[in-house]
Amino acid sequence: METKESLLFLPYDEKSIEKIVNHYSLRSYKEPTLKQKIKDVFEFLISKGYTQEEAIKMTRNSPTICSLSIEKMEQKIEDLKAVGYTQEEIIKMTKTLPSIYNLPIETIRQKIKDLKTLGYTQEEIIKMTRRLPTIYGLSIETIRQKIKDLKTLGYTQEEVIEMTKGLPSIYSYSIESMKQKIEDLKALGYTEEEVIEMTKGLPSIYGFSIETMRQKVEFYDSIQMHDLAALDPKKLMQSIELSYARYHFYLDRGIIIDRNNYRKLFIGSKQFEESYAITTRELLRQYPYGDNGEKRENRNGRAM
Repeated sequence: METKESLLFLPYDEKSIEKIVNHYSLRSYKEPTLKQKIKDVFEFLISKGYTQEEAIKMTRNSPTICSLSIEKMEQKIEDLKAVGYTQEEIIKMTKTLPSIYNLPIETIRQKIKDLKTLGYTQEEIIKMTRRLPTIYGLSIETIRQKIKDLKTLGYTQEEVIEMTKGLPSIYSYSIESMKQKIEDLKALGYTEEEVIEMTKGLPSIYGFSIETMRQKVEFYDSIQMHDLAALDPKKLMQSIELSYARYHFYLDRGIIIDRNNYRKLFIGSKQFEESYAITTRELLRQYPYGDNGEKRENRNGRAM
């Protein structure tokens, strides 16, 4: 195809060009027109601040944007700014979901209106969709069904709204995977009620691998604080490597970490460094976690 050959001066590989020019949305264009449209869109994206790699990925993954006029794409950016996004946020969102350029602004405004009826404010919706642009690709019926499904797990609608404000990607998780995560956490020794409370406090638990959770819980078990995850789930955000290293750092200095002072494990890195004159990097080097690290014993003689 002549179009494919004539586009090789752009930084596309042959496979990417083939995918774009053969897309159903572009088949009606004659070759000279198609060549010019792809070139124009590519140059437009570069002019707006996308890298060449990002422009290639966007047009390859969503060839339909090559059917748009530059005027329409410019107007979409202005419309999205009027909704409440900055230009930088629009660039970032469309890297993830380039088909936003194809969505009518009326569809976007209607989605915002529908989400507000569920209990979100305009500002919260803007923040959520910045983090998860694919919300605009979900029907409001799909979102309502996800809320219903989550309520069957034991959350109230208000709790679902609060959780998804902080972790909108919950809307992209299957309910089956969330049910499995609950079962996996129960197998680690928590009741279903505790799991629900933990995930209300830290919804991102649903995004953690069960192996990561297992490592953290086994560490808490080893220092006789199994219920730490249920009492203070946000502490699960700290890596097992850092928790392990700090625990042994304290232990070597005669400081026993228990329920009364466990927060010492989780103080900010800057505060820790200023208090103990050791960087996080050096701490992790001295007290490595895992198969490559030396097994240590705590004061009760239990292997760590």
